[in-house]
Amino acid sequence: MSQVEATQTAELIRRLADWHSLLVIDHDMAFIAQLDAPMTGLAHGPAARGGHTGGYRNDPEVAAVYMGRSQEGGHIATG
Repeated sequence: MSQVEATQTAELIRRLADWHSLLVIDHDMAFIAQLDAPMTGLAHGPAARGGHTGGYRNDPEVAAVYMGRSQEGGHIATG
């Protein structure tokens, strides 16, 4: 999606969430942050963390899982 489409979609989802239960699955954290809703991140199946997106951005464990960085700022081995 373009940035304009992502913003419009997030606005629509927020409006619908007033009256409906919704499940959004996406890897675009900027889009997810626009939803301003509770979220759960998954790491190879199990839930890694739950909460709002603001806490995710500064969480070292989430950075390690999603960005391949350890808490010390290095890279973790994968695969």
